[in-house]
Amino acid sequence: MKPTLQRLLDVSRQHWPFTMKHLHAKRMEPLARRLPPVSGLILERRMHDPTSACDLSIRAARDDGMMAWFASARSGEGLPRHWMAEPLWQRILDFYGRCVTCASHSAIETTWLEFDEATFEADIPIPCFFFNCRPDASPADSQMLASILTPLTGWQWPEAMHASVRAALSALPKGGGLRNVGTMLSRDEASSFVRLCLQMPCRTVAGYLDALGLKMGEEEGFGTGSFCPPGATVTVNLDVGREISAAYSVEVALEEETSWAALESHFSKGAWYHPRVLDEVGLWEGCSMDLERLDGEGVSICYAPTKPFFYLQRPNHIKWAFSEGGEPLESKVYLYLGFGWVGSF
Repeated sequence: MKPTLQRLLDVSRQHWPFTMKHLHAKRMEPLARRLPPVSGLILERRMHDPTSACDLSIRAARDDGMMAWFASARSGEGLPRHWMAEPLWQRILDFYGRCVTCASHSAIETTWLEFDEATFEADIPIPCFFFNCRPDASPADSQMLASILTPLTGWQWPEAMHASVRAALSALPKGGGLRNVGTMLSRDEASSFVRLCLQMPCRTVAGYLDALGLKMGEEEGFGTGSFCPPGATVTVNLDVGREISAAYSVEVALEEETSWAALESHFSKGAWYHPRVLDEVGLWEGCSMDLERLDGEGVSICYAPTKPFFYLQRPNHIKWAFSEGGEPLESKVYLYLGFGWVGSF
């Protein structure tokens, strides 16, 4: 039987202390049956609504072989054949081809394909697309970014967009940098902007937004930088086109020094967060395990059957979205689920 992401989820579900039923995983099955098994995925959940479904992002990296897998899918194997008739999918797979063959893309380490819940049952689902580069080789200017993105999106950047990107990058504080770059391929407005995900120290966020003329929300201590524990990694997400959009979002990564419990202590139990969601997300904290070899109809259909297999699940980051006036719109938590065999990471 052809290995798919759904087959891997079916097997791994048996071992999760926090099962997928809380995340309405049934809704993503039509999509997961058509995607390959991957080394990692992220489930995007709205924190104020426990009944909402999750968006799904899958990881395709250089070190896990999935970039090469998607590059090889250009031959028509692996993904549904009729997807190849969609120009956007052709460009996505060509992007992966350049990642494995071209020096211009050799610094790209990881990509994420993000599928909105509304696309799960689409005949040809189109993802949003994100990538990052090695820290020592991150694109330093708008021309480099445009040269990578133009073949993927199929549109040329106007000069005003170059100017806006330069403004966003030049205003970065000391210690700041470009973390990820995204293009919303699945959305009608994708041709008008690029998403810059900009990492910076927590204490500098308000000053950075102010330098760009953006208003900072006051809820949860955003204006003072007290919304996250010391040492947390903060990312500001900007949609940059001919102008820098006044709507933006802020993320806090949950790394080793920033546990979910530490971050949760900063939350008020207001409209941003539903208590049930907070409790359920807390069950993902520290849930990792080594499993015995899984043979036969298990994980061996996707991975080497003779190696000990493991699952890693943890809250990855939380994001707050703000309107053009700095008013809060919503908060989301991103739940990471990783797969692999012992020693592979």
